[in-house]
Amino acid sequence: MKLREIVQRISEEKPDILGRVPQGKALTIVREVLGELKKEIEATEEGKIVIPGVGTFVISSIEKKGKKIKRIVFRSAKKKE
Repeated sequence: MKLREIVQRISEEKPDILGRVPQGKALTIVREVLGELKKEIEATEEGKIVIPGVGTFVISSIEKKGKKIKRIVFRSAKKKE
Protein backbone atom coordinates (compact mmCIF):
# COMPACT_ATOMS: atom_id res chain seq x y z
CA MET A 1 0.00 0.00 0.00
CA LYS A 2 1.35 3.41 -0.93
CA LEU A 3 1.33 6.34 1.47
CA ARG A 4 -0.83 8.39 -0.90
CA GLU A 5 -3.40 5.59 -0.81
CA ILE A 6 -3.42 5.71 3.00
CA VAL A 7 -3.99 9.48 3.03
CA GLN A 8 -6.66 9.17 0.33
CA ARG A 9 -8.47 6.46 2.26
CA ILE A 10 -8.41 8.52 5.47
CA SER A 11 -9.75 11.59 3.68
CA GLU A 12 -12.58 9.55 2.11
CA GLU A 13 -13.56 7.39 5.09
CA LYS A 14 -13.01 9.93 7.90
CA PRO A 15 -12.94 13.42 6.36
CA ASP A 16 -13.19 15.15 9.77
CA ILE A 17 -9.79 13.80 10.82
CA LEU A 18 -7.84 15.69 8.18
CA GLY A 19 -10.24 18.60 7.92
CA ARG A 20 -8.62 21.26 5.75
CA VAL A 21 -5.12 19.80 5.91
CA PRO A 22 -3.77 19.74 2.35
CA GLN A 23 -3.06 16.26 0.98
CA GLY A 24 0.66 17.03 0.67
CA LYS A 25 0.89 18.05 4.34
CA ALA A 26 -1.09 14.96 5.41
CA LEU A 27 1.27 12.80 3.35
CA THR A 28 4.26 14.38 5.11
CA ILE A 29 2.70 13.72 8.52
CA VAL A 30 2.04 10.05 7.71
CA ARG A 31 5.57 9.66 6.30
CA GLU A 32 7.11 11.18 9.46
CA VAL A 33 5.02 9.03 11.81
CA LEU A 34 6.01 5.86 9.98
CA GLY A 35 9.62 7.02 9.86
CA GLU A 36 9.66 7.44 13.64
CA LEU A 37 8.17 3.97 14.04
CA LYS A 38 10.89 2.56 11.78
CA LYS A 39 13.61 4.25 13.87
CA GLU A 40 12.13 2.84 17.07
CA ILE A 41 12.00 -0.68 15.60
CA GLU A 42 15.59 -0.42 14.35
CA ALA A 43 16.80 0.82 17.76
CA THR A 44 15.10 -2.01 19.67
CA GLU A 45 17.17 -5.19 19.94
CA GLU A 46 14.63 -7.22 21.90
CA GLY A 47 11.23 -6.37 23.31
CA LYS A 48 7.87 -4.93 22.42
CA ILE A 49 6.72 -1.67 20.93
CA VAL A 50 3.07 -1.12 21.78
CA ILE A 51 1.02 1.42 19.86
CA PRO A 52 -2.43 1.71 21.48
CA GLY A 53 -5.24 1.19 19.00
CA VAL A 54 -2.84 -0.12 16.35
CA GLY A 55 -1.02 -3.12 17.77
CA THR A 56 2.26 -4.48 19.06
CA PHE A 57 5.58 -5.07 17.34
CA VAL A 58 7.45 -7.94 19.00
CA ILE A 59 11.17 -7.83 18.28
CA SER A 60 13.51 -10.73 18.95
CA SER A 61 16.85 -12.05 17.78
CA ILE A 62 17.05 -15.52 16.29
CA GLU A 63 19.80 -17.53 14.71
CA LYS A 64 19.26 -18.65 11.15
CA LYS A 65 21.88 -20.48 9.10
CA GLY A 66 24.52 -19.53 11.65
CA LYS A 67 23.71 -15.82 11.54
CA LYS A 68 21.93 -13.73 14.14
CA ILE A 69 18.98 -11.93 12.59
CA LYS A 70 16.26 -9.66 13.93
CA ARG A 71 12.73 -11.01 13.79
CA ILE A 72 9.85 -8.55 13.86
CA VAL A 73 6.29 -9.76 14.36
CA PHE A 74 3.29 -7.44 14.27
CA ARG A 75 0.13 -8.28 16.17
CA SER A 76 -2.76 -5.98 15.43
CA ALA A 77 -4.84 -4.58 18.27
CA LYS A 78 -8.17 -6.21 18.93
CA LYS A 79 -11.14 -4.23 17.71
CA LYS A 80 -13.31 -2.64 20.36
CA GLU A 81 -16.86 -3.83 20.15
